[in-house]
Amino acid sequence: MGSSCSSAQAVNGGRGDSKPCQKSGKVIGQSSQSDMGNRQSQTSDDKESKKPRKDKGRPSATSSSSVAVHVEDKLIPSPSSSPSEANTAGQTSTQSSPPPPHSTPPTSTVTSSKTASPAPVPAPGPTKSGPSEPPLPKLEGFRADVTQLLFGDVTSVNCSLKSNTIRIFVSACQADSELERSVLMERVFPKLQRHCSEHGYELQFVDLHWGQRSEDLDDHSLIECCLYELKECKKKSVGPNFMSFLNQKYNCQCPPHIPASAFEKLQNSLTEGDDKQLLDEWYRRDDNAIPPVYVLQPVSGQIKKYKDTNKDVRLKAEREWSDVQEAIKKILVNGWGKEEQDRYMCSVMEMEIENGPLASESSNDGTVWIRRVFRDIESHTNDSSIRFYIDTVGENEIDKNMQERLNQLKNRLGSKISEGNLKFEVSWSENGVDPEGISEHAQYIENLCSQSEAMLQPLIDKAICDVQTQQDESPVIRIHERLYNELQQHTRYCQELCQTFQGRQELLGKIDAYLGSNSQHPLIIHGPMGCGKTALMAKAAARCCQTLAGSVCVVRFVGATSETYALGQLLRSICEQIAYLYGDHISVGSKGIERMKKQLLNLLKKAQQKRPLVVMIDGIDELKLTDHTELEWIPKSLPAHVKMILSTSSDTFPGFSSLKSVLKDPAAFLEVPKLSTKEIHAMCEDMLKSHGRSLSTGQQKALQEATNQCPLPLFVQLATHTALRWRSYNISNETVLDKNIKEQIASLLVNLEKKFGAKTVKNVLSYLTLAKHGLSDAEMLDLLSCDDALLDEYFVHRRPSIRRAPATVWTQIKMELAPFFIEHIVHGRSLRTWSHRAFRDAVSEKYLSSKNSRAKVHKFLASYFHGHWAGDKKKPCMSNEEGIEVLMDRHVQLQPVKFNSIYNSRKLNELPYHVFHSGEQQTFLADHVWNVSWLCHKLEGSDIGELLNDVALARTADPQNADLDMLQQVLQLSSYALYCDGNQLFLQFHARLKNALQEADANKYPKLTQISKLIENPPRPNFLPAGDCLLEKVNQVYEDGDEEEEVIPPGKRNPKAFLNGLYRIKGDNCHMVSVSTIEGEVKVWNFETQKEVRTLKGIDQPMDIRMIDDYRAVVLCYRELKIYNLDTGTFETTLKGIMNLQMPYYGIQDNEHVVALARNRMYVNIINVSSGEVESTFKVGEDRFLNSLLVSENGERCVCGDATQKPSPLLVWDLNARKLINDFRITQHEFLTNMSAISKDGNYVVSVIKELNDPAPNFVIVYDLQSGQLFKKWKPVSSTCCVAVSSEGECVVNGCEDNTILVWNLTSGALKHTLRGHTHPVDRIYMSEEGHRCLTFDTTQKDRTVRLWDLQQGVCLASFTPDVPITCCQINADGTIVVIGLEGHKNIVTLRLRTSDSGPISVNDSIYGDPSRYGEVFDMKK
Repeated sequence: MGSSCSSAQAVNGGRGDSKPCQKSGKVIGQSSQSDMGNRQSQTSDDKESKKPRKDKGRPSATSSSSVAVHVEDKLIPSPSSSPSEANTAGQTSTQSSPPPPHSTPPTSTVTSSKTASPAPVPAPGPTKSGPSEPPLPKLEGFRADVTQLLFGDVTSVNCSLKSNTIRIFVSACQADSELERSVLMERVFPKLQRHCSEHGYELQFVDLHWGQRSEDLDDHSLIECCLYELKECKKKSVGPNFMSFLNQKYNCQCPPHIPASAFEKLQNSLTEGDDKQLLDEWYRRDDNAIPPVYVLQPVSGQIKKYKDTNKDVRLKAEREWSDVQEAIKKILVNGWGKEEQDRYMCSVMEMEIENGPLASESSNDGTVWIRRVFRDIESHTNDSSIRFYIDTVGENEIDKNMQERLNQLKNRLGSKISEGNLKFEVSWSENGVDPEGISEHAQYIENLCSQSEAMLQPLIDKAICDVQTQQDESPVIRIHERLYNELQQHTRYCQELCQTFQGRQELLGKIDAYLGSNSQHPLIIHGPMGCGKTALMAKAAARCCQTLAGSVCVVRFVGATSETYALGQLLRSICEQIAYLYGDHISVGSKGIERMKKQLLNLLKKAQQKRPLVVMIDGIDELKLTDHTELEWIPKSLPAHVKMILSTSSDTFPGFSSLKSVLKDPAAFLEVPKLSTKEIHAMCEDMLKSHGRSLSTGQQKALQEATNQCPLPLFVQLATHTALRWRSYNISNETVLDKNIKEQIASLLVNLEKKFGAKTVKNVLSYLTLAKHGLSDAEMLDLLSCDDALLDEYFVHRRPSIRRAPATVWTQIKMELAPFFIEHIVHGRSLRTWSHRAFRDAVSEKYLSSKNSRAKVHKFLASYFHGHWAGDKKKPCMSNEEGIEVLMDRHVQLQPVKFNSIYNSRKLNELPYHVFHSGEQQTFLADHVWNVSWLCHKLEGSDIGELLNDVALARTADPQNADLDMLQQVLQLSSYALYCDGNQLFLQFHARLKNALQEADANKYPKLTQISKLIENPPRPNFLPAGDCLLEKVNQVYEDGDEEEEVIPPGKRNPKAFLNGLYRIKGDNCHMVSVSTIEGEVKVWNFETQKEVRTLKGIDQPMDIRMIDDYRAVVLCYRELKIYNLDTGTFETTLKGIMNLQMPYYGIQDNEHVVALARNRMYVNIINVSSGEVESTFKVGEDRFLNSLLVSENGERCVCGDATQKPSPLLVWDLNARKLINDFRITQHEFLTNMSAISKDGNYVVSVIKELNDPAPNFVIVYDLQSGQLFKKWKPVSSTCCVAVSSEGECVVNGCEDNTILVWNLTSGALKHTLRGHTHPVDRIYMSEEGHRCLTFDTTQKDRTVRLWDLQQGVCLASFTPDVPITCCQINADGTIVVIGLEGHKNIVTLRLRTSDSGPISVNDSIYGDPSRYGEVFDMKK
């Protein structure tokens, strides 16, 4: 029986309070019963009289009309307004005015005010702004951290940004479980990695014990590597972070370091001279350590053949080292008591477990323990392989001491594990684990794989779910997520730089002086590469808020994030932040470089005395500029209250001379001098102290001489980094430093080659250097696993069963270079790249000096991101023994464009870049520029800025190509729209290109012509606009002559908003009615042809309409309800009574009666349409005031909210019987009736409700009006902003503050769909007639996109983001057409939904009313 609520109407309403109030730059507090227009507002009741207003005509911005003006998130009433009626109605005069008058719609949507606590705002400046300065946004309701980020309060904000990474450290003995771990690497880990990728996460298992060579154990640094990676896993992993294979072997090894006090105590206790000699031979005292330690010497230093290339010689040396270890351990066990043994003779696994799951900060659900137990291993001590699986002493005797320690460790580990615990028991075999020879072992391996996967996947899913829940339950950020992430990363980088900042007080003082001066020029901080400009900029940014009172600081470090590599994305990011701070719309940052140069200056002009602006950009020489004229965006002269500080290298940047020629004032340049001796000493001492190191007198002298010769911070860091590795016993030729940065980096690379292999170092650093945005650790290991030259060098003596690069290859190099890397998050992935260009230059010069060498690496990277060796695609390599080519699986990550519904942004960003630079320009153009499917994927899964970068690359190869030039222009014009939804591609191309393509030569734009033809049957659903609605060229102007760039800031009344309401005519799927309050016009449109069929002008401030039938309409004219015949263009009557100015609610009962809320809000009147007289009145009671009114489309039910009773009830009248039938109340709750809706058949009413004195989000309830019972109750994680209901569609739809839209099944109560895509909460929902589709819209215009949804499938069918704000919108009855009004446009814009199987377009040109009156204009003043 239930019918849908009408989709034709949506209602303006409040956001978050049942009382009238306003937030978010728009009017709030209105009930859900009208749809007079999405942008028109009205103030409190007129004080003078109850008679209709006599002043007519179009109100101006400066007139005393009752039209309210939106300014700085507040509604400022016009001078003629007064609070008298509000007081009469039980409202205090301090309450803000509600929205414009509206009547009851068949379908209602209501908005809620945002109720988050206001964030702190910087203190105002020392002087007040002048009277001409407009009010500034206060960012009320923004989260505290968001406000701090926007204001650039670097020292206060806590950056919590984490990547979508699950990183699991694998703890094991090398030989004990290598087979099991190899099997898991082959069969289980790739499945889990794919599973994580399908949820947008990267999964990596870090196993430093797999694939170990004897060389890796030479310097005893394994434990250092393990603890380093374990710390990384705990820090970065959002899920499980530790997997233990603690079986039956403790595996105690010689301690790599022993405190000098403990070692010397042991030496003094020894009586055997041979024991003393052995310890002295293998341990040397290092007084550089604080406190001093004895260091176990590298094996190859004592056993010369340890790294011999001859296999037999090397194996003999390994056995010799094994004997030495046993002898040393025996000395330590005999010489130390239990306390010393427990402290210094830990196994690597115990240290990993101590620092992992047993650490105090570790959680129980972050650890997985997989253990295998040989049932009868103790009975087979004579088997030669037993030493790999259990600790033995002497002639394979079980080491009971180690077994005791092992059991203690097992007990402690078991107490920390909640779910992730697997135990397998198998019989012993003389070959250990032998799945090929023993069926029981084969079954064990099968069980291991199946049960490990079954255990790990739920733990991973739970972690992902927990992250999503935490995000859902966190207060909404209220700014675009991309900007939020960008600000977090720059702030965090700034904070990290400040932690180690030293000295430079004189320079900081000069910067402070500039900030406090009246200088109008930018300040250029310059100096040679490595002089410390970045750290200086970071410190200056951190001091900015204290230096310049009340200021905001916009700081960017070029290269620190993917958004700062290219000028266009950098300026976009800066403009967006300034737009939020000064009340502009963020679309100003998406206009292309040329227009942003002008737009940036316009934005800078918005700075005020009470909120001065400081823009700081570090490293403009690092921008990937194709032409140094691109520096023209830097203003020669700054507006008042603005300071700009830029840094650049003066020795390597060609554009520096251009800057000097433009900024002629010497005061505009501040050179960074070399470090003083005192600053050098402080910097060196700080680095040494932080690492627990010191230097001998000779070493201090060597360091001092080198740093004095090159007193640049980067060189000091490099030199001290090298000195950290010096031991006090190193001889002088082992403590040599170079003369400058370039030579010191070169020496560093040489040392890395000696330690890890020349080919390994070359390839690792080449991949890192040429990757577009850097590489994740998992990607680096995948690349190395596909690099056969590297693998052949690494596994020259021993080749494992799996063709994979061990994690130690990358970890060891990563550790050595850690201080010179920077990590940033790109689309959820944590990527690592160089922190300084000097390293990129050094690697390029040493390994990538030729064009061919660079192209070869780019081709290799392109092959990886293309997925050539992923999945079941095996890569050929040469076998070790036979020397023939074999195919081997590399177990690398898949590289599809999409993992189910999740885009592979890494492929989308990296692949085109590497294809182009590998020399495959034609492939690049065909696959990544003109491939429509790729363009759609790129826009949806990456960013419009990345696509523009690809097009810019293409233009460098063919700068005269007209197609590419036009493509770049169109993408720049459409960049904000395509950022909101990349699926608008075909719409944007068609609307902007159709005239240009028609006028141009047929062969001028062949590629664009081909793409534009797809719009009528696009491969993805799109809107087809039936007229001009978008800019087609940069300087196009609108009808009033204003250039497109001149946008009136949101929150101010815009005199260009001609249409402020659109209304369906029931049963007519061809015509709609529009209202223009400013023009005083009501029009009937054929929305298929976009032609006016009737125009009624001269109406006194029409604000809202309700259609009585096909032709008669009730028009809310300021405070009166008037009846007009739209067909004949005649005025019929004025209904008796004056409407409440704040709450002018009304609806239609039938063709003869209107239901309206009385002016005093104590009555509901039923008024006869023909006579205009009140026929009947409902009264709730004395001194009870109503605050909302809903009338069902069938006219049987009227629902009102009661503002007086507490908790507030919801009242329901039977209009036919003229009586109150329900008085709904819930103890300790109040109905937010400004967010309510009623179904067309009057069977259901939906309302938002909130618990009193509870800050928790509000929730949604549904009442069955037939039974009078509470029908459904839903508690979304985020507060609701608007609601709609459809009986026929069997659904309730509510928009939430977290930008989502929820679709509920009205019958079962189940959540059907969570719709995502909007970038700001919507406050309008327009339903189709059958309730199967809806249109959503944000009237605050923070999200300028309208979206059409399929409520049955839960998908967005199409969207549209115009260049200017949408003033009103509506959906037709069957949900196939959307009609909108645009700011500055007098005509409607019709958007047809088109799909790949849409038939030919047929225009419905049916007649409205009397055909003879088609197109007539009626003047109501006559």
